[in-house]
Amino acid sequence: MMYIMMILVFIKIYQFRHPDLVFDAFHCMYAFSIVIVMEAWSIYIFSSKIKVLFNVIFVILCVGVFCKIALECYYYGAINITNLPIILSHSFKNIQSCLYPRRFVRCIICGIF
Repeated sequence: MMYIMMILVFIKIYQFRHPDLVFDAFHCMYAFSIVIVMEAWSIYIFSSKIKVLFNVIFVILCVGVFCKIALECYYYGAINITNLPIILSHSFKNIQSCLYPRRFVRCIICGIF
């Protein structure tokens, strides 16, 4: 219970400092509940094959959430599923005018994986 209150206080302080980048308490509590459910499931998994599969799914989920949060914070919510292909095609068409094209490609590769 103490961790949940700490997370909610942290989110509220973050909302005061960054009103344009708002994560509300509902989304944070949904994410926290998913992590708790996955943690409870991991205790009752005994097969090593299923445990490896579960850990792979958990890592993919964590990396996906991290990339989504990083993109939303960097672009201030400008990237949605609907306009992501437009932004990517524009970025790849204008790669010649990029100041550091190698660094751009590395950022895209690291962002995808």
